[in-house]
Amino acid sequence: MREIKNQLGYSITEIIVALSIFVVVITLSSLIFQQVLIGQKKIIGGQNGQESIRYLFEVISKEIRMAKRFTNICSDTRYALTVGVNPNRVFHVDNNIGNVTGTELYFKNKDKECVKYSLDTGNFKIERIMEDGTNSANGLMLPESVKITDLKFKVVDSTDYSVQPKVTIKMDYEITTGGFVNKLTMQTTVSARYYSY
Repeated sequence: MREIKNQLGYSITEIIVALSIFVVVITLSSLIFQQVLIGQKKIIGGQNGQESIRYLFEVISKEIRMAKRFTNICSDTRYALTVGVNPNRVFHVDNNIGNVTGTELYFKNKDKECVKYSLDTGNFKIERIMEDGTNSANGLMLPESVKITDLKFKVVDSTDYSVQPKVTIKMDYEITTGGFVNKLTMQTTVSARYYSY
């Protein structure tokens, strides 16, 4: 048999080392790609949650801007606004009068509905009742992935029309996406634009 010298090719050791390096590179690339996908999912979920909160603030800000002074008290017992409430004010908090902070906001909107904003087991609740006591619209405003942990309304109002009525809304909330919880705080101040006193 003839012996072949200067054979060009790779030894088994070289092939095993090259395959090992290839497998390590592919595995690391897959892990990096997987982490990028998980991060993207968290970011998109967070953006959706923040968009829900921005929409909520837009809806309630519009309704608060158009609030009217109480000309008569909402008589429905669900609103508890019959004791100690001055009808010359626009906003009331937790059945108190004056410039106070509370967790429930009461006012009369442009459609003459008695409105109550409150927190209901982690969700923002809006209740609207017509003057005759019939329900106009009630509901929760946020998806399950968004949970409100704290809600405060600060009211600045007067009975002698010396102060433009305004409400500061401060909300602490959590957005849960894929096991990741993002805690945020949002605050805005809205003044009433109803000038017919």
